[in-house]
Amino acid sequence: MYFIFGIFLAAGVVCGLVLHFRKKAVIREICGMSSCEKADRLCELLHPWGFTYLPSMDVLSSGKDAWQREFGYHAAFDRSATHFHMIFDCEPVYFDYLGETWLIEFWKGQYGINTGGEIGVYHAGRLLESNERENAHFQSVSDDQMLPLSMELTEGGRRIFSICGRHWWLTGFDVGRFSRPEELEMKASVTCPDREMAEAFVKGLLEAGYDRCELTLCDRTVSLLFDPPSSQHRCQRRLAQWSNRLWCFLYCWITGVFCSTLDRMLYLYLMLPFVFRRLVRFRKSNRQRCPGRQSGMGGCL
Repeated sequence: MYFIFGIFLAAGVVCGLVLHFRKKAVIREICGMSSCEKADRLCELLHPWGFTYLPSMDVLSSGKDAWQREFGYHAAFDRSATHFHMIFDCEPVYFDYLGETWLIEFWKGQYGINTGGEIGVYHAGRLLESNERENAHFQSVSDDQMLPLSMELTEGGRRIFSICGRHWWLTGFDVGRFSRPEELEMKASVTCPDREMAEAFVKGLLEAGYDRCELTLCDRTVSLLFDPPSSQHRCQRRLAQWSNRLWCFLYCWITGVFCSTLDRMLYLYLMLPFVFRRLVRFRKSNRQRCPGRQSGMGGCL
């Protein structure tokens, strides 16, 4: 009995020593890299998952060539998001332009262990009746249809990040930060190719419930404060948020030897690569499973 206990104790001590020296080696490796080397390394690791790293904001964002692009958008994704611990407020804005129905959607909230926001631009390929919109599959826009987008996400008046760029799916994710969607505010703007589209988009916003005094139309750019009431079930949100808060704590505890997202994520990859892979699958990698499938800006793409 004592012999078996001794074996387990010795094994525990050996594992502890291995982890200790492994941790020291990983810290030395990260500290020995320049900021550019670290950023390039993280971008390389994130690219297969459809994301990139923005040094100016120390956040993750989606790439224009993200593989998620091929799946487009279906409202079923938003309805099932809570099951994947993505607790967000969303606002789909539908409008007709150039003989087809377009969708520009806004999101903000908690995506697992990430506080984030998104703007997506999609089109249906044809005109849809009002009762078809929530069950239709929308395609991601092509390169020449991408729009200049910008967003600034704040919490309690303090900026989390601000990002701009010509994109089909502009996103920002602050890793390891826990937030309640209702406490987040997003200032967003969309620049359309012509006045006709801008006015059609404004009409869609009015139909979605916005008041005209809440919107700003300057030439071809529409600006708004996105802060809608929650559309997800309260009980499910509470349960998922409890889990999200716990995982945020564990992530910050494990990577606590560093302060920046850049260093923390590289440390996580080198120490626990399987956890890193699970982390970067947090957004829209489950889209295939859905029924229907298918203010100066500090960081610009």
